[in-house]
Amino acid sequence: MKQAKHLGATFFFIVALSTICMPKILLASHAERAGKITMIVGAATMGLAALAFMTPALIIHADTAALVETQCTVLSNSLGTHRCCRLNTLGCTRCNYGDPSCSALMVALREGSCCDGYKCCTYSTQCRTCLNCDRSHNCTPYDCQCVSVCIRSVSDQSGQVSCSNCYDPSALLQYPAVFQGISSNRTTTISKSCGQDIACATSYTTTWGVGSQHTCYYDQNDPNENIHLTKDFTTADALQWTAVTVGGAGALCLVIGGALFALSKRT
Repeated sequence: MKQAKHLGATFFFIVALSTICMPKILLASHAERAGKITMIVGAATMGLAALAFMTPALIIHADTAALVETQCTVLSNSLGTHRCCRLNTLGCTRCNYGDPSCSALMVALREGSCCDGYKCCTYSTQCRTCLNCDRSHNCTPYDCQCVSVCIRSVSDQSGQVSCSNCYDPSALLQYPAVFQGISSNRTTTISKSCGQDIACATSYTTTWGVGSQHTCYYDQNDPNENIHLTKDFTTADALQWTAVTVGGAGALCLVIGGALFALSKRT
């Protein structure tokens, strides 16, 4: 949603610039057209550079400014216990005739021996010998056109599916929020994936114990956005949105620039 807003603003800016400049380019002489196109491309390049420099700071400021501090109360929590399975392959060994497929056991969450299909166990790199010769016809051999070749395989590899408990602990939070002047209590669920680590799940439900209160933040401009447990905005998020915005703007510049050049050649 926010990426679309940034990209939409950039699109509007470039289209507006092109709409203003296109008539002037088409009415100019060939020499003037080349100069004007060069000037527009240069201006667009400088604009994209400025956009790339400013976007992270603007995004961080806009997103953190919209966050409102509130208190989240834990209404309930759960260890999120469920059965999960893991496949271990047994080297370059063929499975027993009649064993089920490993994928079938994984889907059914069943333990047992299984067949995991064709498997290449050992690869070898094979190369041709080429010659690198100088003007005096002194040649030095070297490996070239190398390919990886399977030299040991099994038609149906043996596997073993083992199952145990996995944990995805969660907590149901309630928090007061104000949207468009209307105050209400809203609920949201937070969770964490702990795999087979019961200590991780227990620590999570202890931290988010029923009845405990925690400082949290909601976006006053977007009531459907998930609750924020911190007001920090990561550099990775800023760089991701910058790449989307600048990449979209750059692609649009190329398309419009090409169209302007083609039109200027026809008239």
